[in-house]
Amino acid sequence: MNWRECFNDPVLHVVIVGFHHKKGCQVEYAYPPLIEGNSHESNECPKQWKHLPSLALPDGAHNYSEDTIYFHLPSLANSSVTIYGVSCYRQIDASEVINKQDDVTRNTVQKSVCILSKLPVYGLIQVKLEMITHAYFVGRDFGQVDLMKETYETLNKSLIESLSQHFHVHLGLSCRDILKQFKHKLLILFKLLMLEKKVLFFSSPVKPICTTILTLVSLFPEMLENGLTNSSDYIPIARTSSSSSSSGPQISGGGCGSSCSSKNVDSSSSSGSATTSTTAVATTTATTTTYSSLNTTDNDDDDDDGDVKNDNVPNNDGRGDANDDDDDDDDFEAGGYDDDYGMPLSLFTKGVLCHPYLSLHLYDILSDACVRGFVIGATNALFMQRKQYLDVIVELAEFKVEILDPELKKALQLSTADLRFIDNLVKCVDDDNKGDPFLDNTGWEGGDDWVRSQFKSYLLSLLATVASREERLLEDFNTSFISAWKLTNNYKQWQAKGPYQHLADIKPEHVCKGQLSMSDVKLKINQVMNLRSGNSKKINAVVNQTEKVVSQTGKAVGAAVGLAKSTVSSWFSGLTAQKEQ
Repeated sequence: MNWRECFNDPVLHVVIVGFHHKKGCQVEYAYPPLIEGNSHESNECPKQWKHLPSLALPDGAHNYSEDTIYFHLPSLANSSVTIYGVSCYRQIDASEVINKQDDVTRNTVQKSVCILSKLPVYGLIQVKLEMITHAYFVGRDFGQVDLMKETYETLNKSLIESLSQHFHVHLGLSCRDILKQFKHKLLILFKLLMLEKKVLFFSSPVKPICTTILTLVSLFPEMLENGLTNSSDYIPIARTSSSSSSSGPQISGGGCGSSCSSKNVDSSSSSGSATTSTTAVATTTATTTTYSSLNTTDNDDDDDDGDVKNDNVPNNDGRGDANDDDDDDDDFEAGGYDDDYGMPLSLFTKGVLCHPYLSLHLYDILSDACVRGFVIGATNALFMQRKQYLDVIVELAEFKVEILDPELKKALQLSTADLRFIDNLVKCVDDDNKGDPFLDNTGWEGGDDWVRSQFKSYLLSLLATVASREERLLEDFNTSFISAWKLTNNYKQWQAKGPYQHLADIKPEHVCKGQLSMSDVKLKINQVMNLRSGNSKKINAVVNQTEKVVSQTGKAVGAAVGLAKSTVSSWFSGLTAQKEQ
């Protein structure tokens, strides 16, 4: 499906989920009904959406008066296609409820209003859904559900109008915020996603996890717009293309069989060392990413045609084509859309999942042999106890990134050029004079779009350097990282779709390539030592003193050389004068 086709009723359902003291989380109302023929008040969910209640009303929700959840579900029409969920949770005192039902036996009432959409416009839906949820709770009479039908109709209309005027896919996803929080670790996480590993983001409440994951994903060009289409698909079945029947997840309703490609395509060989200079970033392709919202493609969950290839391989104009049957399976990746550089990368395909939030009911995904990799968010501490199934744990409370695999740690070590690059971004964003929230989504230096454009420049320079086959130039990206990336599915898909003519316009070198300086040494020490703030300050003080001594020594040597030159010049002049006499 393309974005233009999604304009026809992008909202699939408006759902109310409540907590029942005996049954737990359950659907209380849905418009239209989740199952055709059922009543709006039916508690029954389609089999593919049986975990919808636990996703919309998250683990530990009773600890918070409100929260926002982003989650993914498979489409009912085509389970390889992702449906995007946004849920607004509220909790109020039961004594405030009007026309309280008999099954309300607790001191508080917990409910969520949820939107299921064809489009990944999380922030835009959230803004509108928060107002609807507020109105629903202010009324205090939860039997008044007519608002949900009105919401369905008006939201479909307003989303169409909003998307036709401006592209809102990044609304509410602040690159500035996560850059301030993670600093140089953000580049580590960026490169980590390219390696298709198993990554857990942990925190509570849910909203910070969801926004962090999706903001990180948004740093990859076209990823939110077109790269999450298959991010919830991991059940293995043969694709219609014979060449792909033995690889990747499939879309049958069955469980994981012997045909499952359980081995990790991204071997744990590794990558990474890096630093970056401020001037280099400013002079690289700093043009902000431009989006043609009406021409990008996605998958149509409402298509009655069961043929997967026609669903997943629309043309660039967004229309399915019977001639696409001759295309290779590569065209299935990332929703069938590619720009002039092969974007988006196929990060979330063939058993690599992206779930901004997972409830405890989906706990077994961690150990599922059909899942090659994932980026998931969780609030339940039980997820943290299964480290044997994880490669990296990101704890948002302290912005801590724990890399459990030594080889992966080596692959993700930032190079001197990498450190220069991310240090420049951190300095620009940390500038207090550029903190106007009204400018966060403009292209000005230090804004959200600017940060995304810098990561786009970084990625394009990496791709151009890899395409050049100049091994010496790859050292600035960490050769261990490059080796690990070349073993992943997304690299193989990108390579297979090439060559990319426009990539020749990108200079094949790191955007912050340059000579080593003393400031680079400080950056490297801070990264390698990973010291606490107190010890880090001591190290910086020593390095600063060393830099000062070197500078003074250089001046002294320069003065001595100048004096020697002057002496020789005087002696030579005197000698010449004697000869003339």
